[in-house]
Amino acid sequence: MTYINTYDKLCFPAEIYKIREGDRLLLHPATVKIGHSIVTFPPFSFLSNSCDNEVSSPAWIDDVEVRNHSNFKFLGGNEKVRGRLAPTTSAIPTLFTLYHLWDELELNINTHYEGIPILTLGEIPILTVLKGVVHICTLEMRNVFTAVASVVNYYLPDWDKVGVKNNYNIP
Repeated sequence: MTYINTYDKLCFPAEIYKIREGDRLLLHPATVKIGHSIVTFPPFSFLSNSCDNEVSSPAWIDDVEVRNHSNFKFLGGNEKVRGRLAPTTSAIPTLFTLYHLWDELELNINTHYEGIPILTLGEIPILTVLKGVVHICTLEMRNVFTAVASVVNYYLPDWDKVGVKNNYNIP
């Protein structure tokens, strides 16, 4: 959880135009005072200097930092797939916001995936997890999928405790 102070800035998911490493991404809805109004921001909203909604009262938010971890594996693909992003698990609320952001996308994806599907495009997995590594099966919309992978990484268990080799450098 992060303590946000006055003068921090939040964006709704559709208001962010550039996702930067170091931006904070909401994991759960957060109710915050903006100006003279109380506003609820959905999951996949951002805490970033590039946002317009200035916080006018301190609050706690449940979030994760957008970082390109060494356990993210981007896989280029050349098969064009059209469809809607859909989560395959209800354990990650942020993924449901993605479902509502875009009616339909067309991306070049790698259809030869490994791991457990977490997010699909149409019926084809676009984000999977295998032994603590988040596989992103496209090179398009890289900043969006880095943010999504940061969220998925947050929900991964501590793989060392369950006997899987730690193949990423996160303290």
